[in-house]
Amino acid sequence: MLNLIVNRRIWQGSAANITANADFIFEAGNEIYQTGDFTRVKLADGVNILSALPWSETPQKNHTAAAVNVTATVTAAQLKTGVLSSTSVAAVAATLPTAAALLAVLTGAAAGTWFDFAVDNSAGANTVTVTASASITAATAVITGGATLTVAAGAVGLFRVYFTSATVAKVYRLG
Repeated sequence: MLNLIVNRRIWQGSAANITANADFIFEAGNEIYQTGDFTRVKLADGVNILSALPWSETPQKNHTAAAVNVTATVTAAQLKTGVLSSTSVAAVAATLPTAAALLAVLTGAAAGTWFDFAVDNSAGANTVTVTASASITAATAVITGGATLTVAAGAVGLFRVYFTSATVAKVYRLG
């Protein structure tokens, strides 16, 4: 299976003349560069036309939620799943891990990277509060509600962590 990444959307496909499990990223011009390799595959090189390859768009991600039903610090591995879920009848405070710990589990991440995650409290009977850590702090809201890190019972919240450096990040409420 090959992954083609264009504007952060992943397209998957296969081709006999390209190494399996390779990632490709669009750069400037009409060429695709294989990550970590200097081999170039042109969009139309007389042999393969990119649009003729069997690519299929897969913008969705399937997540296995990490259960957070008691107040605790969320591990970087739990947060990496992309979904924290709660079915608790009591209020839950989910403290974020350190920025360095989260950055370490995200492949290819560095300063300037952002990471989105959801808090699914749709089956919960009380609030879930995403609590900032010492190195992942709540961002100053640029829109109303952007710094609100509480997800009501029966609701789902969407959040973004933006890394300003390898050890510091900001967390925003997206929805």
